[in-house]
Amino acid sequence: PADLVCSHLTPGLPTANSLATGARVGDESESDEALPTAVHTMQRSGGGRLLAPLAQAMARWAGGGAPSTASAASPSGFAGVGFVRRSGTFPKDTSKDKGDNIDVRFRDGSRNIVKHLRKDRRIPAILFGPGDNQGELLSLPLADIERQVRKYGIRGVGSKILTLRFEGGNRTETVIAKELTQDAGTRIVENVCFMPCGPETIVKIKVPVRTEGEDSCPGIKRGGFAWKLQKTLTVVCKGKDIPLEFMIDISKMEVDDKIFLKDVIIPEGVEVKMKDEKIPIVKLNGKGR
Repeated sequence: PADLVCSHLTPGLPTANSLATGARVGDESESDEALPTAVHTMQRSGGGRLLAPLAQAMARWAGGGAPSTASAASPSGFAGVGFVRRSGTFPKDTSKDKGDNIDVRFRDGSRNIVKHLRKDRRIPAILFGPGDNQGELLSLPLADIERQVRKYGIRGVGSKILTLRFEGGNRTETVIAKELTQDAGTRIVENVCFMPCGPETIVKIKVPVRTEGEDSCPGIKRGGFAWKLQKTLTVVCKGKDIPLEFMIDISKMEVDDKIFLKDVIIPEGVEVKMKDEKIPIVKLNGKGR
């Protein structure tokens, strides 16, 4: 409270040691008469010794000391006040970032294998080769595939070439994640189906559609909103030509404007498969003002 902070800025402020003792009202100590009324009230309700770290921290603040992330062994006990940074606020450590590489190992097809894998924070996966209906049974760390989903999105990761590094280091495979299954509640990836994809391999995959220019779109400023009727576009191309995404600029769209396939910039070597090109990809809906 503001009155509590101001009370410590007045002359006659008790020392940090006297505040740290946590003397109660009525104790025969010099801190009993020097403590401000607000601190007396807090001590009556919660106990002086429980509030001693808080009182000590406020005394340090009034004396010119800035809060710091002191260790638990600090004699001042300042670490217990709650000024320690949370782990999520520290810069991300990228020294161990594996990029687009995923470490895999072979697994068996027993009935309870998934249960055991999840205990080790791993998930099942399958690698289907050309003409292979059975596939190779694999497992991979959940953190590896979750990293790709955070980086490219659940739709974008399916259009990105990844590298599988097999245990032992003697084999690697360039693949695409043909299918990812997520838990409906937690959105955690539960299993992955991979398909080999080299630079010259012709593949048919879905590429995500994204929009940009919402901040300057006149239709949105008048109360409209961008509606993506097609969240992905199916393309046929070589592995080296797979676009990461289709970015559509809506910065000049008015309410009821539409963008069709003919308006989208398609990279060379990429063929878009669409059943009906008369269906818009993005439409700016809304009544407008």
